[in-house]
Amino acid sequence: MEQRVPGMFVNVGVLGSEQMEVVAVPLTAIMFATYGDSVFIVEPRPAPESGAEASPEQTGPGGEPVMVARQQFVQLGERRGDYVAVTKGVEVGQELVSEGAFKLRNNAPIYVDNTKQLTAQLSPQPKNR
Repeated sequence: MEQRVPGMFVNVGVLGSEQMEVVAVPLTAIMFATYGDSVFIVEPRPAPESGAEASPEQTGPGGEPVMVARQQFVQLGERRGDYVAVTKGVEVGQELVSEGAFKLRNNAPIYVDNTKQLTAQLSPQPKNR
């Protein structure tokens, strides 16, 4: 039984919601592995060393630079819906592979097709079958 005595007091701390700026990426962009979680960052293929001419592999059929997927290990934060916060490893503005990353290897040449859009949501409502 709880005993209450006049004059007793308690110190209470209230934790409020803390807002932070984070880089949020779709869960489909994350490669979960036992040795560490990673993403693939889309970057232009590195230029050839000085004195070497650009090879045909440096440009695509339309003359655009060939892009590569560079694997970057990341630290993950909280998840919300179809997104996860990345606390280390990705900077704002970097382009990531969001679909099909499991097929890639480090520095693999890739073709970027932004006509297909991922439908990640903060509050997904899957249909009940």
